[in-house]
Amino acid sequence: LRESDSLKEPFTDLSPDNLAYVEYTSGSTGVPKGVAVRHADVTALATDPRFAGHERVLLHSPLAFDASTYELWVPLLNGGTVA
Repeated sequence: LRESDSLKEPFTDLSPDNLAYVEYTSGSTGVPKGVAVRHADVTALATDPRFAGHERVLLHSPLAFDASTYELWVPLLNGGTVA
């Protein structure tokens, strides 16, 4: 972080290509591997038109399961609710 000259607040340079998080999955091989998820990937998921109207979503997947990314990101980044 660096200090902004005009606002005296922390300033961070971010790009859509920056890493948002790493999700670990065993896939079909049974061998754990990390999958890098960029900020652009989260945005693409949350703004996918196929999920339009998904304003209230039941969170029932374990947070370590990849389906939870839909259950969290889509409603929350669109002003919706997770139940």
